[in-house]
Amino acid sequence: MNKPITVTTITLVNGVDASKMTNAEIFDLIEALKKIKAQPKKLVAEIAER
Repeated sequence: MNKPITVTTITLVNGVDASKMTNAEIFDLIEALKKIKAQPKKLVAEIAER
């Protein structure tokens, strides 16, 4: 029997599953990340894209 393999990865933010966070919590997190002085270039580009 050939059954496909599914891999699921949970993203935790301060111990909380990000998929269970409300939109408001996600946007608050994004705002907090914007305030970090040493932002990775990939993060800066992704935030600017949105």
